[in-house]
Amino acid sequence: MTTMTSKEKALKIADILGEKKGEEVVLLNLEGLSDLTNYFVVCTAMSNNHVKALIDEVEYEMEKINIIANTKSYKADDWQIIDYFDVIVHVFTASSREKYDLEGVWKNAEFIRAGEDNE
Repeated sequence: MTTMTSKEKALKIADILGEKKGEEVVLLNLEGLSDLTNYFVVCTAMSNNHVKALIDEVEYEMEKINIIANTKSYKADDWQIIDYFDVIVHVFTASSREKYDLEGVWKNAEFIRAGEDNE
């Protein structure tokens, strides 16, 4: 198995989310800002059902390349998380994303928009 860097893993997850119609997919580079993780991948889903579908798809596709989640959260319908240690995936409904404002909380992070030239 090829080892992926944190950024490569985050970009792979962003691609998976984009392919399944996740919206406004952004990577937050937290290296040097957080001891918790290196990257957040933040995405907006169109509905509570879409939140769950996106989380399930990320987990499924990452398992296919032998990357297994540490934990995941199904406690809320409007915000779900998968923790891959160095990358944490956050999938929100639009109202929850605005309410919790991770981009505002981590405003000092480098923001990388999915789909841009990220080499």
